[in-house]
Amino acid sequence: IVPRASLIRIEAYDEQGKLIQEELTGFSARVFQHEVDHLDGIRFPDVVARDGGALQWVEEDQWPEYRERWQE
Repeated sequence: IVPRASLIRIEAYDEQGKLIQEELTGFSARVFQHEVDHLDGIRFPDVVARDGGALQWVEEDQWPEYRERWQE
């Protein structure tokens, strides 16, 4: 449930130095953004923390209690 753009335009260089320009949509755009996050050092727990509450990180041992009280 990480918000992502549904359409992105990218510019990159291939192995021979040729400029590549592409437009990605849907799942391909989502996956590309996910991988760029990794290159930027962003992990899922970091996204959860910056979201301001829409997502919550729950450790495994806290899951039973969270499951009962998640609406609070």
